[in-house]
Amino acid sequence: MNDYIPDGYTFAPNNGWTGGPSLITTTIAGPLAAGDSVVLNLDLTFQAPSLAATNRTWINYSEIASAQDLTGTTRDDVDSDAGSNGTNENAIYPNQTGDDNITSITDTGIGSQDDHDPAGPSIFDLACARQ
Repeated sequence: MNDYIPDGYTFAPNNGWTGGPSLITTTIAGPLAAGDSVVLNLDLTFQAPSLAATNRTWINYSEIASAQDLTGTTRDDVDSDAGSNGTNENAIYPNQTGDDNITSITDTGIGSQDDHDPAGPSIFDLACARQ
């Protein structure tokens, strides 16, 4: 797995993730059967915004870097290019169009790379909260 850490976070090695500062990796011990999933935890430190902060400052992306079968042969996904970190992958926002698209059968359009997934914080301004 690859994780692409944006400027809004800092990273210290944890939960099997290593590397940095903007690209970190971990390996999932397999095998995983078709339809299986695995949860990976990653702890990042949220950084205060700079004047140049954008709505992408805290969107973190992870993707499958490669996959092998039981014989060690590299295998491809029909609609995803492992480790590609491409434009249509990075156009995805958490919980928006294309996020969690696991049914595409081509490599075109927002969310077609189902090996690449965004995450980010939910921010609530308490100063603006009204009762």
